[in-house]
Amino acid sequence: YFDLAPNRDLTLTPLFSSERAPMLKVELRDLETFGTTTLEFSGTYAKGYQRHPDQKRNTVFRGHVKARGEYALDATDRAGFDIALSSDNTYLETYGLGGDDVLTNRLYYERYEEGRYAAVNAYGFQGLRETDDQGTIPVALPLVEYHQKGAPLVWGSYWTIDAVALALTRGEGLDTQRLTTELGWELPRLGPIGDLWRLRLSLRGDVYRTDGNPTDYGGGGSRVTGRILPRAYLGWSLPLVGEAGSWQQLVEPVAAVMIDRSDGNDSDIPNEDSQSFEFDETNLFEPSRFTGIDRVEEGARVAYGVRAAAIGPSAFRVSGVLGQIVDLTGSDVTPENSGLEGRFSDFVGRLDLRPNPFLDLSYRFRFAADDFVFRRNDVIASFGPPRLRFRVSYLELSDEPLPGSERKRKELVAAVRLGLTDELSIGAQTRRDLTENETVATSGALVYRNPCFVLTAGIERRFTTKGELNDETTFTLRIGFAGLGDIGTSTSLEDVQ
Repeated sequence: YFDLAPNRDLTLTPLFSSERAPMLKVELRDLETFGTTTLEFSGTYAKGYQRHPDQKRNTVFRGHVKARGEYALDATDRAGFDIALSSDNTYLETYGLGGDDVLTNRLYYERYEEGRYAAVNAYGFQGLRETDDQGTIPVALPLVEYHQKGAPLVWGSYWTIDAVALALTRGEGLDTQRLTTELGWELPRLGPIGDLWRLRLSLRGDVYRTDGNPTDYGGGGSRVTGRILPRAYLGWSLPLVGEAGSWQQLVEPVAAVMIDRSDGNDSDIPNEDSQSFEFDETNLFEPSRFTGIDRVEEGARVAYGVRAAAIGPSAFRVSGVLGQIVDLTGSDVTPENSGLEGRFSDFVGRLDLRPNPFLDLSYRFRFAADDFVFRRNDVIASFGPPRLRFRVSYLELSDEPLPGSERKRKELVAAVRLGLTDELSIGAQTRRDLTENETVATSGALVYRNPCFVLTAGIERRFTTKGELNDETTFTLRIGFAGLGDIGTSTSLEDVQ
């Protein structure tokens, strides 16, 4: 570690291994009155990435670059960058520098003013999955956003404007340019019995220009298309609060009506930003479940459900939500296995329980409306006294509503931490794929903490196959100094602490 100046430091971290070539990581940090900059890079000469088992591995340079900058230009303007690049698909995992499937690079400029926000972004992505083809991964340049909320109008209503301009360019295949503008009017109201109302009317226009085939993202001719999308949304809820002895309760019935065009999706419009889809309790009462702009829900829908919570003696807390969506017009634009097929959707919900300081339980679920078969179970439980804590998480999903995903998932993660003293603790964790009936990783750690630094020594056994990566055992030593950051390599051992 080198203290270059009061506002600047340099950290050199060598890594030696009996199984791999030595690696050197360099981190430079700089703090100025207008912002911060962090630069990190590493490198080694080692046997190269092996995509196929019979591929010859020559000695080549392997490395990575990560950089981040955040700068306040003035009271309203901000700019910065996030850079992440790797020489190949497995370098970061090989040297314990991260396990992301996609590296995101971003340049941005933002302006915040009262009631309005504007941004200009550029995005680039590096895919690290074995099946990724970098030539088909788009570059977003530019992505321009503008959002404004108007001054109060009659009855406390207000208007909004949202505009997005996007250009996606691929080395191979489809290129897309999109311009979207939405005008909205929203009226929040308090009803005569304490009920809450929210009315929103909006009109959106989209214009697309594509070079290539918008269906299979391949090459093809150019085309221009557009659409007009009116939407009406009416939300209602009635919070009911009561007391019974030392207990306080909240019961809140909730309902929402959503009306969209019955033919809002066009085959000439590519689906660039709405492929990730998840129906759960967080978006049950939202106007749309799609995460992006390219796909919209169609027809008329009604969502209904209830939220409830109770607080009792000795810090007892319990809360939950349960609800369903009814499709009044029979649209079929949502993905298969999403839980929204048919007229009546699956029920979605969540239950959080904390009866005492020794137990925290969170349960998210989705089950079919016709046969009540559970299609999602997501349980996280933490329990035990402060000296001996256990954490168990279980995830079970039916076939996922994502392109190319056709298998069910069942996964179990279990961890334990034992505090030997106020400063010294040990922990262990295991992660198991129950669908394939195989262990993914097992780890253990010894952790020493004091006000000045944190020292972690651990061992991890990973059972993975990716490129040249196979089952391996890794020993890790990690030191984190207060105010200086960490020295060492990062693994999943942080989850054990």
